[in-house]
Formats: sequence, structure tokens, C-alpha cells
Amino acid sequence: MLQGLTGLLQDLIRLLKKAVALPRPALFPIGRVAKEMDGPTVKADLIAGLSVALLAFPMSMAFAMKAGLPVWCGLVGCGVAAFVAPIFSGSANLSAGPTNASAALLLGAFATLGAISPEQRAAALPTLVLMAGIFLLLASWLRLGGFADFVPRTVISAYIAAAALRVIALQLPTALGMPGDHSGESLFEVTWAAIKMGRHLLINVDFYLAIVTGITYFLLRKPYGAGKAIVGAITVATIGAALGQSVIHNQGSNADLVHYVGDAARSAAVLHLPEFSSHTFSTLFSPALALAVLVIIEGTANARASALKTGRASDLHQEVFGLGMANLACAFSGGMAASGSISRSALNVASGARTAYASLFCGLIILSAGLLISSWVALVPLSCLAILVILAEIELANFAVIKLILKSGAQDRTVFLATFITAL
Repeated sequence: MLQGLTGLLQDLIRLLKKAVALPRPALFPIGRVAKEMDGPTVKADLIAGLSVALLAFPMSMAFAMKAGLPVWCGLVGCGVAAFVAPIFSGSANLSAGPTNASAALLLGAFATLGAISPEQRAAALPTLVLMAGIFLLLASWLRLGGFADFVPRTVISAYIAAAALRVIALQLPTALGMPGDHSGESLFEVTWAAIKMGRHLLINVDFYLAIVTGITYFLLRKPYGAGKAIVGAITVATIGAALGQSVIHNQGSNADLVHYVGDAARSAAVLHLPEFSSHTFSTLFSPALALAVLVIIEGTANARASALKTGRASDLHQEVFGLGMANLACAFSGGMAASGSISRSALNVASGARTAYASLFCGLIILSAGLLISSWVALVPLSCLAILVILAEIELANFAVIKLILKSGAQDRTVFLATFITAL
């Protein structure tokens, strides 16, 4: 027995020596990229950065609402992550920022912590994101970027489907303009409450703005893509809300018929920093680890997909290092957790991005726009963002994949249903 333990210890020491001998992520790979820059490259990266920023700006607000956070958490997280990640990844394959899946996981973590209001969630966010960033840095140093291949896709699909239902339940009252607090209710409870309201919903302006937003999105989605469809839907709903409010004011009424984002311009007044205490770290350990695992899975998968499209090699461990540094930066700026976005990464590639500077330019544009037009952002109707989040969740759930899993073997069905029920 002693010989067996000695042999096991020797094997562990050999594995540790091999791990230590492996190459580590470069600290500032963006320096190498700078040598590739010339006039045409800068122009191509600027165009790509602007294109991605147009998509990321409204989506980041929607993801913040999805996680039950103030919208500025999404804007700051998107801008900071897009700026910081490429400095430490040196790659044009991945566009960092808030994503559907990471927002859903944040919502679940907040529910576990008992953080109900957006202010409570914003206060808990920095420490959670900081710990996830530390886990990501450790994973990149230990070269664990490829471990995500061992997580069953059935588990991921079930978790995403359950998260989608939770998010729809959270956003449906806002989209319908339902009064009162429904944050702790299930989708069934919210639907039943809406049915009981009946005709009262039909005199709610928020309800009609959500319908207009949804119709506009569907009309623009196929011919112009998700990014332009989101921008167009938000623009139409915001203009419609402003015109309706103007008509009411001209008739001598001061009533506010529409609920607006409103808090985007107050980001500086509600900035929270990470809390360094053993109790907080022990409480957030599991949610932060789960968030880091999700970021690795999502980030490396999207980096691989972009690499296949462009033919540019992607160092997955360096990508994880960049995401880790981006999350550290988000933690100290009040931003949401950063992951690798499939839609923004695909748009970055399709827009002709040549280097990591495309994402860096995107981050600068988002942060500048957030500062310069924050008063305009505050005029976006809440129901508009809520319905866009719901539509995004329906797409994310991927019912075709779920149907395929349920028709497959008993083992896959059991794993899917067990994960789905547990995650609800």
C-alpha cells in the first residue's frame, strides 16, 4: 500500500513538473500586433469596431436587464471588456463582453444570494466578477482552456433552456407593463397574473411598445441580421414613446405613460467595488467558479469557430487569459462579467477585422458613446428592452436541439431532464 501511495505521489509530481514547464500566456501580446498595423489595417479595424459597437451597445443593455441589473452595468462591462481583453489576448477571433448565457448565470447566482433588487445585485456583482476573473487567470496559467470539451452538450443545452425560462419570467412583467414586483415569481405565476389583469393590459402603453418592438425586430431580423434589427427596433420604439409622450404633454397632462431605462446616466453615483472578506469569498465561491467554467466553455468555443472562418490560429489559453483580465477590469468598474460573444465575434470577423485592435476600437466607441449619449439611453423604453431579451431567450433555447435530445436515447433524456429541473 505504501508503495502504491509513493507511486501515486511520484506521478503527481511528474505531472506538476510538466505543467510548470508548459509555456505561459504572454503578458502584453498586443505589442506584437502593433507592429502589423498600417493604414489599410487601421481602417478595416475601425470599420469592424464600429459595426460591432452598433450591435453591442443595445445588446449590453438588454443583457443587463436579463441579469436584473441596472443597464449601465451592461454598458460598462461591454465597453471595458472589449477594450481590455484584446490587450491581453492579442487576438481578433474573439469579441468579449456580456452574453446571454453569462447574464442568465448571474441571475441564478443573485437568486442564490438573495439579492432581489437591481441595487443589491449591482453591489454583489463586483466581487463575483473578480473571483471569476481570478479563476480564469488560474485556468489560463494551468493551460486548462481545452477542458471545456469534456462537458456534455446535453448538460449545457438543459441549463440554457432552464435559464431561458427564468429570464422570460423576469422580463415578461416589464414587457407587459404589469404593476408591482414580480421578480421572485415563476413563469407560470407571471402568466397567471397577466391573465387575471385581462383588459387592464390593453390600456397600457408599455404593452403596445413591446408589440411594436417585436414586430419591428421580426421584420428586420432576416434581411439585416440581429444587430441592425435590435438597433432598428429600439429606435422605432424610442421615437414612438417620445411622440406619444409629447402628444400627452401638449394636451395639458404631465403623466408619464412610459417606463424608461432612466438610470443609465447615474452610473458614477452607484459604482460599487469588490468586497474583500472571507465570508463573501466563501459565499460566492461556487457561483464564481460556475461563471468561470461557463466563460471558458463559451469563449473557447467561439474562438475556435472564428479561427475556422478566418484561418487565423487561436491560442485558447491566451484567449482565457484575456477574458480573465477583462473580468478583473469589469470588477473594478462595476461592469458585468465578460465572456466571448458568438454574435459579436461573428460580426467582427464578417466586418473585416484584421487585428485585435478592432475589438479595442469597439470598446472605446462603446465607452465614449455611453458617456456622450447617456441622456438619450435613459429615454429607451424598458418594455422595449424586455421584449428583446425575451426574443433573444427564445432563440437561445434552441428548441430544435432540445427536440433532438428528447428523441434520442434514454440516457440523454434523463441527463437533460435532471439538469433542466435542477436548474429551474
